[in-house]
Amino acid sequence: MIMEPEPRNTSCEVQTGRAASGRHPYRRVVGGPIGLLAGFKVAGVAAAVSEGLLSCTGGNLNQKNRKTRIDQDLKELSSDQSDSKSE
Repeated sequence: MIMEPEPRNTSCEVQTGRAASGRHPYRRVVGGPIGLLAGFKVAGVAAAVSEGLLSCTGGNLNQKNRKTRIDQDLKELSSDQSDSKSE
């Protein structure tokens, strides 16, 4: 007696947790509203990290520029004082 195979379920198979096409059902969810929220989280973390790096770099550049301006001002003041003493 030959038994015919049972027809396959074309919807998501509950037993294996995989879709009928063999792909995971999570892939559809990641592209949907949950994926959108996850993308917002990833973008927020990336923005926070890049903001921290940029502010640190900008602060260092600002500090270097301020120091060079102060050094130039001190040189000018010291040269002005030495010129006034020689007169």
